Amino acid sequence: MTFRRHKGSFETLLTSFIRGKKSGSDLDLWEVIRYSLQNGGKRVRPILCKVIVESLGGSSVDYSQLSVEFFHTASLIADDMPCMDNDDFRRGSLSSHKKFGEAKALLASYALISWGYEAVNLAARRFTEATGDVKRGYETLSIALERVSFLAGLDGAVSGQHLDLFGHPETMDDFRDIIYKKTATLFSLSFEMGWIFGGGDLSKLESVEKMAIHFGTFFQMVDDFQDRGREEEKSNIVRFLGLKQAKEEIFFHKNAFLQSTKKLGIECPEFAFIIDYIEKKSDLANASFF
Repeated sequence: MTFRRHKGSFETLLTSFIRGKKSGSDLDLWEVIRYSLQNGGKRVRPILCKVIVESLGGSSVDYSQLSVEFFHTASLIADDMPCMDNDDFRRGSLSSHKKFGEAKALLASYALISWGYEAVNLAARRFTEATGDVKRGYETLSIALERVSFLAGLDGAVSGQHLDLFGHPETMDDFRDIIYKKTATLFSLSFEMGWIFGGGDLSKLESVEKMAIHFGTFFQMVDDFQDRGREEEKSNIVRFLGLKQAKEEIFFHKNAFLQSTKKLGIECPEFAFIIDYIEKKSDLANASFF
């Protein structure tokens, strides 16, 4: 399966990068970062990034994948903290703060954010070397940094976590805002980094973001479908809509996403595989709606 090949190659890439950072580092903190990055996960976000690069015929993919994973893992460490979601486990293992303490976990998340920006810069260098176009390389770096800062920052993932913790959604627009900022922004990071460093038409970046929003909304709504019985999840859109309407929304965003891949010329089997995997995992098709 191509998906497994992508995952295997990314794990090799990640391990190599982490080992390269070991020399000269604070080994105590380095171990927290290593643990946080390598405690499991499907690697959907970096794989999405790679799939887009390859669909565009690009080759400068390694560091853009890493940047996506570093920002994502930094957000997971923060999300699990007692002052946030207060989760003791992540992917079946102890959360970083439970294994190493809150201070070390927090410092590890800071380090991963810095690694994320470093990886964006390295991706731009690799892109410039591959294309031989210095002007396009500078433009690519500038746009990538702008998008990363927006998507991972106050108007993106940070605001999403704030709304998830302190918001009181009452309307459909409220729920959509939370989903966009909490989930879709980090998926948009995957899609946009893949598009930018794959050599995609930069004038179509807005369309790429819209595609990512459809995917992120589909992903979050399926997750909410699985968690609909947990009363503490106050921002659960499936419970808000009711099962029948929620299912209609889920399938709308799934189809809109797949149509977007066609329009942008990046349709490929991996996208269909990921969508199918998410649906089957939730047993959405066999759910009883009323």
